[in-house]
Amino acid sequence: MAPPPSHLQSRLPCDSCLKLNRVDDGDGRASIVATALSTTAQCPGGHRSSSHVHSRYSRTLRDLPWHGSAVELRIEVRRFRCHTRACPRRTFVERLPTVMASYARQTARLSETLRLIGYMLGGEPGARLAVRLGMETSPDTILRRIKSGSVIDPPTSPEALGVDDWAWRKGQRYGTILVDLERREPVDLLPDRSVESWNPG
Repeated sequence: MAPPPSHLQSRLPCDSCLKLNRVDDGDGRASIVATALSTTAQCPGGHRSSSHVHSRYSRTLRDLPWHGSAVELRIEVRRFRCHTRACPRRTFVERLPTVMASYARQTARLSETLRLIGYMLGGEPGARLAVRLGMETSPDTILRRIKSGSVIDPPTSPEALGVDDWAWRKGQRYGTILVDLERREPVDLLPDRSVESWNPG
């Protein structure tokens, strides 16, 4: 089989740690087969690198879609022997943290994308949008991604600002209220309707 085009290497979740072997396309789904580039791996228990491969197996993960088509990433993962005698592990699996988390069924970049969609839209609307974009998921998965990820700090200044007036005393004295439309929270209450009364500093 002919090697895949070289420009597809950059489409991998980590083009510096994975080597693209081939791309199979059919039934509206692309299947990408890749292997790790490193010749050694460090044992998480013995903290020592090893190049002695014990065995290999394949992990299948869902990745970001290409042109609306679902993508399946198959990575040949190696299990190495640990040479540290005091280490309780005899063998260990190489880790690719920039590509996937341990026991994950989707790539790290797909998981992060779903988390950001969930932050913006929530579970049900976020899942509907993700499916339309070619990312098969469920509302429960979206919510789990939000809970498992780090907290996203809100912007220090509102990006969408709403302005309205309100009555100190109806028909006699009015003030101004500024509202962050994205967070749906009041930003400031001004004593009158003049621009000079607002001091954003």
